[in-house]
Amino acid sequence: MALKAKFDADFGQFIGELSKVEVKLRAFEPAADKASARLQRMADSLNGNKLLEQAAVAVNAINRIDGGVAALNNGELKRYGTLIDQATEKLVRQGREVPAALAQVKTALDQARKPLEDLGKSAGAVGTSFGDLGKSIASGLGVGAGLSIFGALEAGAGIVRDQIVDVIKLGDEYARIQKGFNAFQGGAATAESALVDLR
Repeated sequence: MALKAKFDADFGQFIGELSKVEVKLRAFEPAADKASARLQRMADSLNGNKLLEQAAVAVNAINRIDGGVAALNNGELKRYGTLIDQATEKLVRQGREVPAALAQVKTALDQARKPLEDLGKSAGAVGTSFGDLGKSIASGLGVGAGLSIFGALEAGAGIVRDQIVDVIKLGDEYARIQKGFNAFQGGAATAESALVDLR
């Protein structure tokens, strides 16, 4: 005996609810796309591509200017030195080879920054020496007198450090002035040559 059944259902409400769910899922797509883009940007920054690209541009620029690293002022030495250091470290940590041009500029930057670092260490040592002297005097003269002398010595060390920083800034300013003067002299020589040709 064959079984017969009649199935009668209204799927309209079910289909309507499915449509609502589909609309809600589409609303999440832009947020998911934004999250994916942010994740990709973060991955790109962590893999160092942007850093390495900036370092490559800096190396090319430094190699193109007259004087190379020697033409950079103290601020540029610090800025590009830090960039090149970070790029080199990133390549080494990734087990990749450091390009020869990058290594050469890094070596030149390290050599150019060494006197500045030594000067900074010397200024710090002067401050420490004044501080140590003040502590010795404080222990020998008694706490009250020693503390006032100690404070005066620390202030003196701060003044010495500030003067050293001022000298470094003046050196940067002198380099810029000298560069402008050299350009002026070159322009004057060209103008004089043009005048001689006109006579």
